[in-house]
Amino acid sequence: MEIKNTAGDVIWQVDGETLENAQLAGLSVLAADFHDLSMRAANLERAFLRNARFESSDLEEANFRLACLDHANFDSARLIKARFDSASMEFAHLDDVNLSDGSLFRADLYSCGLFRANLRGCNLEGADLAGGDLKRAILRDANLRLANFGRNNLRGNIQLEDADLTGAQVEGVRFDGAIYNAGTKFPSGFDPKVHGMVFREVGNDDPSNWPLSNK
Repeated sequence: MEIKNTAGDVIWQVDGETLENAQLAGLSVLAADFHDLSMRAANLERAFLRNARFESSDLEEANFRLACLDHANFDSARLIKARFDSASMEFAHLDDVNLSDGSLFRADLYSCGLFRANLRGCNLEGADLAGGDLKRAILRDANLRLANFGRNNLRGNIQLEDADLTGAQVEGVRFDGAIYNAGTKFPSGFDPKVHGMVFREVGNDDPSNWPLSNK
């Protein structure tokens, strides 16, 4: 099976006709194109895949531990139980993904897009999501302990309008400057104002409500 970059050039040859269970640890390819593929349980640990495309791919139980995925596009990908522990994913696109029961433990998700992402039961302990877009994201029962939900270096606020944090574990989370609205759901007893969050009732299409990223 051929792996191409976004320009259509063949950059890697893999034995077999599928990438399910593929052993691609340490793969180093700029702008690789994996979109709309089945890559269940593929091992991409420590891979260097900046600007890679994974849109609409099936990556259930895939391993991306310690991978470099900055600016990668995972929009609408199936990532159930996928592992991204300590991965670098700055400015990555993960809109509409299903990452339920997955792991982003200590992942760098600086200014990433997670609009409408399903992160139910996901482990985000110690993850950096500063300045990200999590509007309408599902974070029910997620582990958010010690995560950074604050501003990015350009003072861009994380967006949590209409996000669902019901049952999430939020001990030690940095929420200062995080934006929420009347539709944001919090764990029982959680007071957003005490945590320095900012109430803003504006439409999702208002440019002043977008995160500072390259999207």
